[in-house]
Amino acid sequence: MGGRVRFVVIVYNGRRMKVKNSRGGSVAGTLEKAGRSVVLICHGLGTSRNGTTSASVASALRAAGISSCRFDFTGHGDSSGSPGDVTLSRALDDLESVYGELLPDTFGVFGSSFGGTVAILFAARHPETKSVFLKSPVRD
Repeated sequence: MGGRVRFVVIVYNGRRMKVKNSRGGSVAGTLEKAGRSVVLICHGLGTSRNGTTSASVASALRAAGISSCRFDFTGHGDSSGSPGDVTLSRALDDLESVYGELLPDTFGVFGSSFGGTVAILFAARHPETKSVFLKSPVRD
């Protein structure tokens, strides 16, 4: 792990999880177990893992027998930092930290707005990603 600081509390079935990112900040999330496959859900700026889109996607996945993990980017929801702290590289680090803790065998990513861009960058780094779902991804 090369000196990486980690603090992890994971409780399944819609309860909270916290993971430390590589900067030592906490990333809060909700893991909902429904099946072996997991979709990592990335929200947009100004919202959180509990926003309408993220919660609706998690609910639909659960109904389809697919697990999900929705989490708050730096400065959003229950994660550490302030909204001004979030950048694409920091958001990608937050997602990498969540993925690194879960290490699912089969996974996909969903991203809305800013989270869509993060999902694309993550999938480009991880060719083992089985699916990428996007809602209005931000582009340059």
